[in-house]
Amino acid sequence: QKMCITTYRKKLIEALTQKKDEQINTRTEPRHHLEKKEGSAHEVRRYCTECYDTNSQMLGSKMAKNLMQKVTTFCN
Repeated sequence: QKMCITTYRKKLIEALTQKKDEQINTRTEPRHHLEKKEGSAHEVRRYCTECYDTNSQMLGSKMAKNLMQKVTTFCN
């Protein structure tokens, strides 16, 4: 039996968005807590050390340095 495309798409969306019985892990604390450093932005801007460490472990130091931006707010 043929199904019209609209009905097929609706059923597909329902199947993909259906909640599963498995429990989804949620974080109890926020991922980052940013603090702004005092002083002029020219002197304060640098890489966030925690983010740099994480990225350099996954990607290597050169890629991490190229991908990251210098910021005035930092994770603590």
